[in-house]
Amino acid sequence: MKFQWMHKAGHEKLILFFNGWGCDAEPFKFLNSKTYDVLMFYDYREVLLPEELLNEIKNYKTIELVAWSYGVWVAQYVLQDAEVRLNHCLAINGTAMPVDDEFGISEALVLATLRNLSERNVMKFQRRMFLLKEDWQRFQDFYPKREFVDQKVELERLVEKFKVATLAADFYDTALIGMQDLIFNPENQINYWHEKVKIIKLEIPHFCFFRFVFWDEVVAL
Repeated sequence: MKFQWMHKAGHEKLILFFNGWGCDAEPFKFLNSKTYDVLMFYDYREVLLPEELLNEIKNYKTIELVAWSYGVWVAQYVLQDAEVRLNHCLAINGTAMPVDDEFGISEALVLATLRNLSERNVMKFQRRMFLLKEDWQRFQDFYPKREFVDQKVELERLVEKFKVATLAADFYDTALIGMQDLIFNPENQINYWHEKVKIIKLEIPHFCFFRFVFWDEVVAL
């Protein structure tokens, strides 16, 4: 697991952002921060939180968690026993059962994606994260700088971990569900989060961050 400080200005408040599969910091560089330092995690070929970094995280007075897509599962997996005092835990377009016919992305679809994965298909997947052509075109200006082989290994290892690690359903407090999500079925998200957390339904696609200007707006949900 890799990490990158998106904003580090000595604030007392920290946002931990767990990215989705195949991504890096590039698509989020347009987001500014008013009152938070922002630490982003990505590339989940290995899912380990370095001890030194964990200690640095614990020094912050207020810690907010934002997790997107497959990052929803990863964030809970690495933080649920890490003794980090999280003020607010927001899941965006994902669940803690990410490969599941009722609560996530269907297993058949995930396995077919793995079986047929290519650089072209990764781009097709990314295109489905958007509804509007202009948003997809804007994404090209912030396109992830990831190697295809790394993305493939990352997905393979994540799917294996999903199979063997069952997570509790009481970690998050809020779920943002994009009702126009073409990647992570909105109804399956609703099925998972129903009566577990505060649910916010918006008419947004899987990649919904272009609707924000500041990270402060995201954690305010």
